[in-house]
Amino acid sequence: SKVIVAKELSVFYDAFLQGQPSPLGELDFQYVDYAHWQREYLQGEVVRHKKYLYVLRPLLAARWIREGRGVPPMRFAELAQATVRSDAVLDELNRLLEVKMRAGEAATSPRWPAIHAFIERELQLAQAHKEEHDPRPDTSGLDAFLFDVVTHVEEKKNERD
Repeated sequence: SKVIVAKELSVFYDAFLQGQPSPLGELDFQYVDYAHWQREYLQGEVVRHKKYLYVLRPLLAARWIREGRGVPPMRFAELAQATVRSDAVLDELNRLLEVKMRAGEAATSPRWPAIHAFIERELQLAQAHKEEHDPRPDTSGLDAFLFDVVTHVEEKKNERD
């Protein structure tokens, strides 16, 4: 959210002004980790509809990113349409979304077989990809850009004072 970004940028900027390294640690988790955590809610024979979406959204976002598409779209339907290749899974996803929209937030049903199988396959693919690639990409270019922006803002502030 914007509030979190603003707060973290403020912490980063304060450290910069004091000549200190950033006190913000690197994120220790990724989309795939979140999907794994939420997956426990899908283990029963009856599953809350929204729990499927809690697992599917990060998995599909991870796929979107693996495919080099940039920032994943916010709309789940758009994300699913662009990343799910199986018509059977898409049909089941669309039915799940329709049922969820009509039912309450706590609505449940028996497992959705095509979706459940898709999640298991996608978790394996995403985990394998995570293990193959360095989870900490080179951010030196972004760091340099942020440093330049902060330096520029500080210079402008000093000119006004």
